[in-house]
Amino acid sequence: MGAPTVSHEVLLAQALKPVEEALRLHPFYRGKLASFARKRGIHEQDILPRMDEWDVHAQVAVAAAMAAQQQGIAKHSKSPDELRVEAATIMERAREATRLMMREGLIPAAPPP
Repeated sequence: MGAPTVSHEVLLAQALKPVEEALRLHPFYRGKLASFARKRGIHEQDILPRMDEWDVHAQVAVAAAMAAQQQGIAKHSKSPDELRVEAATIMERAREATRLMMREGLIPAAPPP
């Protein structure tokens, strides 16, 4: 017996949010990205966080989740610490899977920053 599977349609339905919800959360993304960039230093060739600066993405995830909870559109209520741990865990799993696929030659290595 294999692992349970979820159809593409189910995943897509779960991932889609009404446009108005996304628009309400947008300022949290922008604010967190700008704040992170200012703290680590901005210059002409490097104004936004890079994909390899994964800690900013956890901060954005927490901010967006907290905003969704405050606006009553989140399915679950969690503390910022719970959200941070959950986001970091998910992101680390994805990073490890990417490293493994690159090491095994399944995907090309990422270009240097």
